[in-house]
Amino acid sequence: MNINRIRLAIQLGWFLALFFGVPCFAAPAPKDILPDKPEPQAQMVGDKDFWIGVGAVGAAWTVDAVSTHELFAAHANAYEGGGLLNGSRSTAKVMAAWAGVDAGMGFAAYEWKNHVHNRYLHPLWRAFFVAPIVWHIQAAQHNFTVKPPSTSGGNPWQARRSRGSLT
Repeated sequence: MNINRIRLAIQLGWFLALFFGVPCFAAPAPKDILPDKPEPQAQMVGDKDFWIGVGAVGAAWTVDAVSTHELFAAHANAYEGGGLLNGSRSTAKVMAAWAGVDAGMGFAAYEWKNHVHNRYLHPLWRAFFVAPIVWHIQAAQHNFTVKPPSTSGGNPWQARRSRGSLT
């Protein structure tokens, strides 16, 4: 019985050697058959749609900055009331804060555009540009429509009703 175990072990050893050993000594495939290794491609920071959105946000931000500066220069009692730095009269601080918000929204739009591949959610990357454009246009519109304070007594910034109309 010992001899049978030895013969079985030898046969199993030859089988394992042929099964696992022969592929190890097989000749490698010629390099002509293998495809070329892909070269890394340089990625663009954004495409045309992305840069149009960035330009539109920048233009809206500029209109808001100019109108805010003109309002602060024309009216001594005017102050920021747009949600960031409420009560401030520094155009530089106010617009720097909004530039940070706009940069964050641009980064979010870029990441959304490049990483969200759902066909229903992917087009929403534009919302990250539409929102700040609307905010800046509304702020600029408000800045342009503020009337100079009246010289008559009372609070010049508060509208008073007189016979159903605003004066």
